[in-house]
Amino acid sequence: MKITKDGNDIAEFAYDALGLRVRKKDMVADVNSLYYYNDNWQVLAESDANGTTQRWFVYGNYIDEALMMVSVGVMYDESADNNRGTAVYCGRRLP
Repeated sequence: MKITKDGNDIAEFAYDALGLRVRKKDMVADVNSLYYYNDNWQVLAESDANGTTQRWFVYGNYIDEALMMVSVGVMYDESADNNRGTAVYCGRRLP
């Protein structure tokens, strides 16, 4: 699927047979992302076009229970009391 604006390509997405997005190409930001899923259809990791992991995710017991996202050296704890998440380092919440 491709998104265009005024005749210019903005973004392009690719999906697998299950309908999960496996690739995103952002032409404006010049970023290509690949997505990897587990058996529960949860995104486990996101990498760039070279295969370098950019983000990975940790889930709890439930399919929609995202506990943590690690993004290029920074972790976000989604289980924090506020809905914005809390930066953590080495699995511990930072103040």
